[in-house]
Amino acid sequence: MEVKAVVKDPVGENCRYDDIDDIFTYLAFVCCGFTKYCNFDKLVWTKVFADFKIEGAVSEKVCDLCFKAANSIEADEVEEEEGEDLCNCVFTLGYGLLTLLNNTRLHLKRGGNYGLLGLNDCGKIILMRAIANEQVEGFLLMELKTAFVEHGIGEVELECDWFSCDYLLDELVIKVMFDAGETSMEKMEEELTAVGFKRGDKLDMTLA
Repeated sequence: MEVKAVVKDPVGENCRYDDIDDIFTYLAFVCCGFTKYCNFDKLVWTKVFADFKIEGAVSEKVCDLCFKAANSIEADEVEEEEGEDLCNCVFTLGYGLLTLLNNTRLHLKRGGNYGLLGLNDCGKIILMRAIANEQVEGFLLMELKTAFVEHGIGEVELECDWFSCDYLLDELVIKVMFDAGETSMEKMEEELTAVGFKRGDKLDMTLA
């Protein structure tokens, strides 16, 4: 109903057709469809509205309204966990014109171990890169360094002889910390051990 209210006045002022009610009802349904599928490309919205001789400024205003409505949600009712928040935010993540995550809540606690599960090509790596590059709004609410450790298994032959700590030191943020004395091999091994890496097992294994 809110979309209809916004669309109705401009349609009445700018549209040359006689069936005003049918037109603004149709446009309201189109707007809801675009919103459902996270299509907020203003060029697309403008083209649809232009078919009814409505100015681009009107379509952009309606697009902004729908985007704001789609990204305004109440906090999920979840059991409160103990510990300090690293982040508790709602964000939207896109890749080009494709929206991968829309209105998504991310809640992480200090000291927690988290897994990221999803189908191939659903955006897991893009999300991790976005976090590492400080592109997720609301994530870095405190002094926090993030690093995304990538590997090219099967792509770079030399990496097959690397140990776990070698991968960590290949990441720029960690390498800078290591060179500055802010971390050490012992500290990295301690952190790896905390998430399941052990001597005589993963810590001593290469990919070869």
